[in-house]
Formats: sequence, C-alpha cells, structure tokens
Amino acid sequence: MDLSAQIDSSSIFFDWDDDSSTESDSGISSVSSDSFVNPFDHNDSSFISTVTNIAKDISLQSSSYSKALIDFTISGLISNDTFIRRSAAVFLWQLLRACNMPFYDGIETKEKMMLLLKASDDLIVSLEAALKLDSFSNQMLYWVSGCFHYISRTPFGCEMLLKNNSDILISMLNCELQAVVFYSITTLHNILLTCPCPYRGVHLTNCINNIIDKIHKPSNLGETKFKLLAICIDCLSNLSYHNNAVKIQISRHISAIQIIISNLVAYSNNEKLLLLGLKLLKILSTDQSAKFKISSNSNFAILVLNLFKSKSKMNSNVWLVMFLTLRNLSDILFQPKSDFWKVYHDVLYQICLRFDEISCLENDGLLQCAVGILANASCDCPQNKSLLVKTKVLDSILKTLSVTTDKFKLWSGETLEAMYRCLHHLCSNHERSLYVINKCLMSDMNFLTNASHIIILNSSKDISFANILSQSLTDIPISWSILRAWLGLVRHLFIHINNNPTKFKTQLKQTNFINRIIDLLSGFRRQIENNYQIFLNPISEIQDLPSVQFLNQLHSNLVYFEGIKK
Repeated sequence: MDLSAQIDSSSIFFDWDDDSSTESDSGISSVSSDSFVNPFDHNDSSFISTVTNIAKDISLQSSSYSKALIDFTISGLISNDTFIRRSAAVFLWQLLRACNMPFYDGIETKEKMMLLLKASDDLIVSLEAALKLDSFSNQMLYWVSGCFHYISRTPFGCEMLLKNNSDILISMLNCELQAVVFYSITTLHNILLTCPCPYRGVHLTNCINNIIDKIHKPSNLGETKFKLLAICIDCLSNLSYHNNAVKIQISRHISAIQIIISNLVAYSNNEKLLLLGLKLLKILSTDQSAKFKISSNSNFAILVLNLFKSKSKMNSNVWLVMFLTLRNLSDILFQPKSDFWKVYHDVLYQICLRFDEISCLENDGLLQCAVGILANASCDCPQNKSLLVKTKVLDSILKTLSVTTDKFKLWSGETLEAMYRCLHHLCSNHERSLYVINKCLMSDMNFLTNASHIIILNSSKDISFANILSQSLTDIPISWSILRAWLGLVRHLFIHINNNPTKFKTQLKQTNFINRIIDLLSGFRRQIENNYQIFLNPISEIQDLPSVQFLNQLHSNLVYFEGIKK
C-alpha cells in the first residue's frame, strides 16, 4: 500500500454557544436587574410620602390583609375615574417599591413580595387595563412600568409577567420617557434571567427589533447610554441562547453588530461590558451568517488585539469568552484564501506568541480553545503551519503533553484531541514538516505515552517506539475523536522513520501494541455499525453518510497496522 504521508485530517470546529467554564449564560449577573434611574416625583410630594410610609407598614402585615389590600387597589386600577385610577397606580407602585427595600430587620424582601403577588391573579391584567383606560399617558406608563419592574424582582413575579401577554411590556421600550425605557428593559432582562425558555412567551420579532432600536439610538438616553447598552446586549444574548431563529434575526441587523463591536472597542477598559459583548458575539458566532458579519468587521480584530495588548489577567472570563468566539470563527478567519487573512494574521500571531503562557495556566477551558484555534488554523494551510513552528507552538504542545500523569489528567478529551490533531497537521505538507517529525522523534516521548521516563536503546538515542507506544493508549480516553487524531500523528511518525526501519519493524512484532490498535479499531467499528455486511459491501447511495465515512477511515487504519504486523 502507499505509505506516503496523509493529508491533513478534516478540521473540526466547535461551534458551541455555551460553555460550562463561563459564569452564567446570561451575562450581567445571576440576580435581577435593578433600575438605574431615579423615580419621577408625583406632583403631590406629601401624598407620595404618606403612601410610602403606609406601604412600609403594610409590608409587615399578614397575607390575608395583603390580599384584601390588593383586591381593593385593583378595583381602583380599573375605575373610570382618572384620579382614583392614578392614585391606585401610584399606591401600588409605592407598595411594590417599598417591599423591595429592607426597611425592617428580619423582613426578607422576597417573602414580602411573594405575599403580595400571590394575593391576586388579576394584578398584571389590571395594571394593563389601567394603562389602556388612561390612554397610555406618560404618568401611567411610568407607574405601570415601575410596577412591572418591581414585580420582576422575584421569580414568581417573572412567571406572572411571562404568563400574561408581554406585548405591552415590549411596546413600552419605545416610550419617549427614559425612566419607562429602563423600567421596561430591566423587567425584560429579569424575565430572561429567571425563566427557562422565556422566549416562548415573548413576541420575538418585536422584542428583538425594539432592543436593537435602543442599541441604534442610545444618544437619546444621555448618561445612561452605557448601562442601557449593557442590558440590551445581555437581553439579546439570553434570547439567542440555543435559539438559531433569533441568531439569524439578529445577524440580519448588520449595523447592530457593527455598533456593538464599535462600543466594545470604545469601552474596552470596562470588563463587564466587554464580557457581555463577547458573550453575545460568542453565541452569534455559531450561526454561519453572523460569522461572516462579525469577521468582516475590522473593529473586531482591533478589539481582540487590544485585549492582547492589555494588562488584564489571561485567566479571566473575558479571555475565555474571547477565545471561545475566536474558536467558533477559526474556520474562516485564519485561512489564506479567506478575505480576512491579512486582518487576522496578527491575531493568530499573538495567539502563537502567548500559547506557552496559556499552556502554563492549567486552565483547561482556555487551553482547549487556544489549541483548537491553532489546530483549525493549521489544517491544510502551509503558511500557518510554518508560523506555529516558528513561534515555538510545537515546543509548547510537546511540553504540555509531556507532563506527569497527574497533570496530564487535568486536560479534557477535547483538549487532548486538539493537541494531537495540531501535531498531526504539523507533520505534513509544509516546508518544515520534516523538522517537526524529527523534533517529535527526538523529544521526550511522554508526549505520546505519558510515561515517567524515556526508553533509550543505545548511546545513539535510537528510541524504541515499539515499547513506548505499547503503553500510550492507557492514559488517553478511548473516544474516536482523540484516537483518530492520535493515530494520524502516530502514522506520520511511523511513515517517516528512516533510522533502521527493519529493526523497528522487528521490534513492533515483539510487542502487543499493534494487536491492541487493531482490537480498539475493530471494537469501534462494531459499535458504530452492527451490520458488518454494509461495511463490506457499501451501497453507493450511503457513501456520504458520516457513519460510512467513519468506517472507511477505520478500515484504512486497520489495513495499515495489519500491514505493519505482518
């Protein structure tokens, strides 16, 4: 058979919009949003003061008293008398607001709120009715949106709001009053943070369009621009999380993505906004259309390079989310045929320069992303392969894989797969491939075996691969993705051994290594395809099925190792 070097294995892209290493999927926090605006004063300040004091006292009363009070207030909300209706709205707003403030020791905010909210199922409906009866006046918009906001400060309140029609809440995002906009967006944010699959109860098109509109026109909100932008970004992240339809809809708004990235560059010294923005880009980067729009924005490259130039700790969540985003984009960013090659070549160069630092952090999530980027970038790309060798990435990977057994176990299967795949790529099809192979052959063989020592046959350091490789599968998780990358690397090393090949072949026969390889591959073949006849006589119509392609790859490796065994 032809023992010429294999071409690179297909690059594997990890298009994940979530990651267990990041904090929360939402972004801003795992608690409810707060309002960032001071309440408008009612015309009668003495009346407000009185109501506030009453609300403080009422918050200490029994649940039956609270129910009677809510029922009475609701009757006022739906009154045809404007004064009564507005007074009821103000009173309820103050009551809910007071229940969110721990005026008295030992009184829990959530407990007080739960008592009030459970007192009536008609609360939300009555508030919406009051808004309509008052012809959506600015005053009523403010009080109702404020009530919604305080109601959303508890999980039960969020469920109540979601259970009812959310169109009014979403429409209030277009209000001309700054306070109403903030009450509404923080309410929506609390719902998205609290309720599982909240988009089921939200009119997505209107919701996304209104949020994006706020991103487009933040200047109307003056000093609150930054806070509004942060909450809007996090709302979009929560809406698009595991929801491809929303990702597609957001990606259609090219200018919105441009504005978000531009603001991230402008506020790159603010870690919270940077984390929120990168989380949104990470989620969107799993959509093919959004990938192109993010990559084609030159400010994104500036954003990444600015982060590399910053003094922020690489072990932070910002770095992790940035690397997750780059990994999702790596199939189009770092290929010479890509339109973005010149722009992002510097980014790849920076990753290579910092790779040794990353590998020393013992942060599996960060290393997994970084080496995944390099493995994808080096697939079928001689220029990138040479760059990885030139910047000592090869040395860092070999060093990382050559650690003691205890440290080796720190790395996940995905991280190991990416490292072996990257080494596999570097062994072929570029000007320094022979150098890479010789480097591997002369390096600490722990990178393949994770053993505690190097086996040397004689003074010329002719390494006995047969004995060493016979141990190498013991510490590698048995999954095909890892095994495939590992076998690809091993085959390259076998193929290019030019140091006494006859002796090497004899040594292989004296070990159980080849038999173990064949047993493993045969076992995988049985797991994937129970019907062996399909493998022996593949039908032309199913040749493109991943399972059939997988079987063909297994067959190729079986033939190869059986040939060595003879």
